[in-house]
Amino acid sequence: MIKISVLFLLLLSAAVGRAAGVSLRVNLSDGRAETYSLDEHPRISFDETNMLVGSDKLSTSYSRDEVRSFDFVSISTSVADIVPGEETVYSFSGGVFTCEGKAITVYSAAGAAVAAGEGCVSLESLGRGLYIIVVNNKSIKYIKR
Repeated sequence: MIKISVLFLLLLSAAVGRAAGVSLRVNLSDGRAETYSLDEHPRISFDETNMLVGSDKLSTSYSRDEVRSFDFVSISTSVADIVPGEETVYSFSGGVFTCEGKAITVYSAAGAAVAAGEGCVSLESLGRGLYIIVVNNKSIKYIKR
């Protein structure tokens, strides 16, 4: 059954991966969401207790109990998507960045997506450093000390 699931995901990722700005999102039970650009060709595999996500640049392991779900999301940062006069209302409280109804992506200073979510993203697990939060085609600098 696992082999069929992995094969299905690989076929689906190949089909979806042709669209620009599409990423694999892993939703974790603690509320975090991590994304992997399909441009990096992430590979998903499973062993007895873990879900493994790997590519030429990275390798991450999640306990199966830790993974709530995973899906494919479109992340667009194109200037053509900006709607003039559209106001973005957001808040930051208790280590959680919130912007209701909007896709949120957090990038490291090196440009790698380190967290993503819909409506809210927890920033508590991030290490010290500079991050860029992209929401509704706006960029917000965030420094964690």
